[in-house]
Amino acid sequence: MRRVVAAANVFWPALAAMLAVQPAAAEEWSQAMHSAVRLIEGPAEEGGAHMAALEFRIRAGWKTYWRAPGEAGIPPSFDFSNSENVASVEVIWPRPHVFDNFGYQTLGYSGDLVVPLKVTPADPAQPVRLDGALFWGVCSDICVPEEAHVALPLDGVGTPGAGPVIAAAAAAAPDRLGPEAAACRVAGAGDRRDFTATVTLDPPVEAPPVVVVEGPELAWFGPTTTEVKDGELHVSGPVDIYADNLWIDRSQLTLTVLAGARAVEIAGCGAGRG
Repeated sequence: MRRVVAAANVFWPALAAMLAVQPAAAEEWSQAMHSAVRLIEGPAEEGGAHMAALEFRIRAGWKTYWRAPGEAGIPPSFDFSNSENVASVEVIWPRPHVFDNFGYQTLGYSGDLVVPLKVTPADPAQPVRLDGALFWGVCSDICVPEEAHVALPLDGVGTPGAGPVIAAAAAAAPDRLGPEAAACRVAGAGDRRDFTATVTLDPPVEAPPVVVVEGPELAWFGPTTTEVKDGELHVSGPVDIYADNLWIDRSQLTLTVLAGARAVEIAGCGAGRG
């Protein structure tokens, strides 16, 4: 199952690119089989940036996945390369929930979902049009890939009522820390390696949390084991490698700590011990 998920990181975005559909009109819903999606816009930001969001409606009894879906999920893919006057789009994921899916640990959302997008124009003085080719998965007893094409001019006026909704979703994102919060090691050679990390948080977690590790595309970090000892969080887990002699730079790693209502995202990490 791990290799199926890793291969999906390469296959599904390519499939989504081949499935051409007409974009939904501004702020209208694009309907898929078990979910629907639309683009909404919040108030304009200082400095010329725009806050928008993808708003998903998920059919009752179904769920969708976080950017790192876990052991048995479908990774989402959002392609905004056809947008006009857009320099970058930052996807701000709300804190995911941890699910047990037929014995596999998965991460995602049940019910409706708002994913904020911070859109930076190439030229703040010119009109901006956000255009997205979207691919995501939904699961109930089975998992189904869904796709849509949405577009929305960002004029700074905003979708009625969208501002508070986007702000609440952005506030639900994990707190962000730098590499000083974690010391990591990836040891071994070949297609199977071992990951270890020591994480220092303030305040420290009191019970072992779920820790998700993300790295380069051709490496898959499996479910981790966690232990709290002397105020530090110790993390370990397997790494499957899908390219010969792949080098994993610690700056490429992202650790997300999910501890009850608390969530922390650590970008990069320092050298591990030993």
